[in-house]
Amino acid sequence: MVRFLYIIFCLVVTSNAFGVIYYVKPIPSGSGDGSSWANATSFTNALSLVNNGDEIRMYDGTYLPATQTSFFAVTDNITITGGYFGTTRIGGNLGAGGYCYKLMDVNITGTLYLNDIIFNEARGYLSYTGSLVTANSTVRVVNGNITLNNCDFLRNGAHEGVIYLENGSQTLTATNCTFTDNDIDLFAIYTNQGSAYLTDCTFDDNVGAPGGGFGGCVYNEYGSGVMRIERCTFTNNSSWGLFGVVEHNPTNANTSWIRNCTFYNNSPAAIGLHGGNQNTSIEHCSFYGNATAVSLNNSTNVFSVRNCIIWGNTTEIYTNNSPTYTVTYCDIEGGGFSGVGNMNLDPRFNSPGTGDLSIIACSPCIQAGDNTGASATDILGNSRIFSSVTDMGAYEYQGLNTAIAPTTYNCTPASGTSGSSRSLSASGGLGSYQWFANECGGTPFATGSPVSVSPASTTTYYVNTINGACQSMCRAVTATVIVSCSGNPNGTVTWNGSVDSDWNDCLNWTPNVVPTTGSTVVIPTGNTPIIYGGTNADCYSIQIQGTSTLTIQETLGASLDVVQP
Repeated sequence: MVRFLYIIFCLVVTSNAFGVIYYVKPIPSGSGDGSSWANATSFTNALSLVNNGDEIRMYDGTYLPATQTSFFAVTDNITITGGYFGTTRIGGNLGAGGYCYKLMDVNITGTLYLNDIIFNEARGYLSYTGSLVTANSTVRVVNGNITLNNCDFLRNGAHEGVIYLENGSQTLTATNCTFTDNDIDLFAIYTNQGSAYLTDCTFDDNVGAPGGGFGGCVYNEYGSGVMRIERCTFTNNSSWGLFGVVEHNPTNANTSWIRNCTFYNNSPAAIGLHGGNQNTSIEHCSFYGNATAVSLNNSTNVFSVRNCIIWGNTTEIYTNNSPTYTVTYCDIEGGGFSGVGNMNLDPRFNSPGTGDLSIIACSPCIQAGDNTGASATDILGNSRIFSSVTDMGAYEYQGLNTAIAPTTYNCTPASGTSGSSRSLSASGGLGSYQWFANECGGTPFATGSPVSVSPASTTTYYVNTINGACQSMCRAVTATVIVSCSGNPNGTVTWNGSVDSDWNDCLNWTPNVVPTTGSTVVIPTGNTPIIYGGTNADCYSIQIQGTSTLTIQETLGASLDVVQP
């Protein structure tokens, strides 16, 4: 029995559920066979020993390739985990020996798993001097897939990409990873016909090479590769080319999304969706301080922007080549987008000048979004629908606005002729009412309730509330205008009262004409038309049926001339 337990113990310390575990240190120790921390081997030797399913565990320290042109080669489907007893770095700074051009080359049939490792200071491309040292990536994946968890890529110079998926139908999955201060000729992550799934990642201060490099953060190119980015932040990234710091450019149909992300101070565009045949959505994202927030290009593509805050950018949304797109439930500075739920009201970011794009209690974006398809959580992992309606932007405010939108809002009558008077009214909510025409935002044309309008054409009016410095989202009411009345007045003209009680409104009659001297007027039972002061009405004959009454405001100058009484 004792012997049996001893055998089991030995198996546990030398293997895991998937294969053998090899222990490595920057300087090997003990026997150097990799069987334990006491007998740790080198990283290069461990890579030569592993088989599919094995794991390499890396001790605290920095691991360097031997020369500028050498690198760590991975040829098996394995797991490599750093962070044991400290910080694990795979570095490229050889001191007097210069900088390594590449740190890792992957050529496998399955998936490589990398956990808790920092990759830094490879120099395949020195963008700050404009010098192409060699066409290399920091991590090049020739074949196979790669999954990253808690990995950082710092101060690398790369031509093809800090991570480059080379040969199509490959997949990159990254969670809780950072890409900081990399100098890039192409992109930090470059997938050639492959797919990229990024969650909870951070991209800061990555810059494109001067003189024509694309630069930026993520480039998904050609083929039918999918790009899905969630809960990521993009700050102070730039490119010397024309592309967005996130660029999706497939040639075959796919469904991709970018959601619950923030984009601050990026150029020339935060997101670029171009080329190919794609169906890509941008949802619950917040943009501020970018040269262009969203760039849409190519008429064969279908794009949607929903539940986003796009504010304080030089250009909010740029379009080229007549793309097919929808923008709904978004707060966009300057307005101009007619989709349902859009508005042009200060979103009340917490501290936009420092990149904090969370919203405060006074934000009109609170409970102003569309619940359809909303994700379960926001960028921080908070419940995405705090109350009954989701917020716009990447952050779900964990409370209610101190200005609450009206609960009842009407236009009376809803339909009428051009220039006819309407009454706009609102009730409920919390705060004072203010009214806007054609879009939610800008300068209100009226306050309070009710207010009178006389639209010349069909107009959508918006009402919200203001309570101190706080504003609510808007509610919309439409005043429909029948520009011209039509029909033959010479015959029977029957009162329908569909608009109001005004004799002189053609929409109150069937057909839609105001009676003339050739009209036989019929007023069915239960109606109460009025000939208002200053109106001279005419008809050939008139029948007032049942309980109906006709009021003529004679003391105010109204009259009715009947040809055949």
